[in-house]
Amino acid sequence: SIPSVAIWQLENAAPVSLLKSPADCTVFHFNMHQPHLIAGGCRNGSVVLWDLSITKLQEVNSNQDDMPPMIQPVLMCYPGHGPNGIVADLCWLPPQSQINAKGKIIDGCHLTEISHQFLTVSGDGQIIFWDVRFKEILEGKLPFIAKVKKQVFEYDDDFPYIKWMPLYKIKPKQSFGRRNISFCKAFIPLASEPQNLFHATELLCASEESDLISITWSPKSSSQEDASGENMMKDIPPQHYVQWTRKDHSRPCLSLEQSPFFPHLVLSVCDWNFHLWEIGETVGKTPIFTSPSTSSFITGGKWSPTRPAVIFITKADGAMDIWDFITEGCYTPHSTIQLVANKITSIALKQNTEMSQLAMIGDSSGALNLFEVPLLFAKPVPNEYR
Repeated sequence: SIPSVAIWQLENAAPVSLLKSPADCTVFHFNMHQPHLIAGGCRNGSVVLWDLSITKLQEVNSNQDDMPPMIQPVLMCYPGHGPNGIVADLCWLPPQSQINAKGKIIDGCHLTEISHQFLTVSGDGQIIFWDVRFKEILEGKLPFIAKVKKQVFEYDDDFPYIKWMPLYKIKPKQSFGRRNISFCKAFIPLASEPQNLFHATELLCASEESDLISITWSPKSSSQEDASGENMMKDIPPQHYVQWTRKDHSRPCLSLEQSPFFPHLVLSVCDWNFHLWEIGETVGKTPIFTSPSTSSFITGGKWSPTRPAVIFITKADGAMDIWDFITEGCYTPHSTIQLVANKITSIALKQNTEMSQLAMIGDSSGALNLFEVPLLFAKPVPNEYR
């Protein structure tokens, strides 16, 4: 079968379209400001962009009339220029953090309320930045992003796409031992408060070595660059990208998420338990909370989008633990709900109506399951945010 990503609408019982992928897709995310754009990373290191608004790139599955249309990628990274291995995670950059080809935040006059860039992290230690306007950059229409000396639109018979190249890339290293970092999860911390808790170029990552790492992709190193800023990437030692490192779990992280209500709180999930970290200008050496071990292997975790004190933990036995730190305390989950018969592989939460919240559960059989979250865990408790 052709590797693909299925696109669903909640009112339909079948996918409305399929996104054709060069290999099994390990991670994909919608653009938060342009939801017709979807960026994905694959098991073979390919990075792909799909555009749902371009209908001419849809092709009908001629062999199976009941199959939804297949949407071709609009951009695909050229082999050898992306990650060397599995794309572990992908993050769209916030509109205020758009960068140029030197990794610097572009001038405010060029910033808008729309994000055009994202980054990928992988086990080979690379953090690679991509711009969806690659064709416009090649045409010289965006000189504030990159200045192109020559327009080149090359196509190969076995690669019928524009050769999408990275905008910027770094390969941080730990200060101790100068070893490479194998990334497994990442997110760009956002501050909703007036005070800026995080730098605009900060990235929080989890490594396969079980570390929690803060990285800046544009560290201050003025003494290392000339007046024009040229050769900045060559001058910055890879250790300077790492701001701090904390030992997290004993195994690689499975989920790493910032609280949607408290920017300084981070959820880190591993095989048998989860941690809560408090981050900001200073970071403790240990998490502020460590959950007891579960009876079944954990597969992921999610903050509630409506209740600051609620966390959902999915497990390999098909059950989901719901932690409510307001009503139940810190020693045991409030409830454990058996959802499916197979291993839960993914979870997403969506507020359907003011009084209804949906949990979308993917399992190891490839099925998508929809459940309504009990009102107790969806409706905010008075003064809970305080």
